Amino acid sequence: MLHFSSFHPKHTKTAIPYGQALRVHQICSDEKERDGHLEVLRDALTRTGNDAQLIERQFQHATARNRNDLLRRQTCAATNRVPLVVQYFPGVEKLRHVLRDLQHIINEDEHLSKTLPTPPLLALKQPPNLKQIIVRSRVSGQLYTTLSQQGCPEAWYIGETKQRLRQWMNGHLSTINRQECSLPLGNTSVVQDIRPWTFG
Repeated sequence: MLHFSSFHPKHTKTAIPYGQALRVHQICSDEKERDGHLEVLRDALTRTGNDAQLIERQFQHATARNRNDLLRRQTCAATNRVPLVVQYFPGVEKLRHVLRDLQHIINEDEHLSKTLPTPPLLALKQPPNLKQIIVRSRVSGQLYTTLSQQGCPEAWYIGETKQRLRQWMNGHLSTINRQECSLPLGNTSVVQDIRPWTFG
């Protein structure tokens, strides 16, 4: 589960104990069994930096819900509020108050008051994480040009893989053995000289 010190909106982190407890309350029909699972959940939440009072408050809020109501299909009420999408930053909650406090300026305008009768709905999106900043999934045109100039006009960008090295190598060897010409490694005109690979 998400650690409480993570760079996420506070309401997202405080909602985790409630959401997980609500799920346990919904699944378990026996209260004794439910309380046992909640105890395991309480321990896990404590280890991820959640405050004990917050956990207890959210657990009580979740278990106070009528279980029969939770088992019925829930529908979300439609809203016509215009979303304002911004990247999350530590002071983003202040922006919500600013939108609410300045709504009177919009209400005073004849046209805007019809378009935005209520404050915009603040929607948060995740800022780029470290992986997205330093890893690119596409090769730039400049790199393709460089490869071509180095005698690789048929260069293909393979991309990153999460497979183990053994699986990755076996997949390529299978492609070569089947001579799948649609793939660069399966084309025997490309793979003319295969030397033993050693991995230290």
